[in-house]
Amino acid sequence: MSLAYKVNALPETVTTGELAAYFREVLTQLNLDSIESKQLFVEIVFELADKQWHNYEQMDAGLKQDVDKATMSILLGQLSLDLVSAISGIIGRLGLCESYQKYKVLASDQSLPTDIRREINNTISEFGESVDNSY
Repeated sequence: MSLAYKVNALPETVTTGELAAYFREVLTQLNLDSIESKQLFVEIVFELADKQWHNYEQMDAGLKQDVDKATMSILLGQLSLDLVSAISGIIGRLGLCESYQKYKVLASDQSLPTDIRREINNTISEFGESVDNSY
């Protein structure tokens, strides 16, 4: 059974500990060397981040840092509007500070398509100066 299938089959409420195991699994199983694997990573992490956010608990700091680093690596590559939109949700739900700082830099990157810059700027307007506390 694929990881994406397992995550999509999770109940609405999942404990923080169970979510941590899934986050670790996605971090170790997926390499981010293709646009398809990046898209899959973002889809899975978005689902997990949404469940984590609904727990009203911060995730483990070390695990959060690992997710932040993986998300940052995606932001350094080729971007699509769908990818950026989902990453906005992940950043907000998990409070990924490093990725958010990269967003602030990307907001003025004229080499990015206008729709992607607009999405990033809308996210920055919505979140304000910091995403440190996602609640």
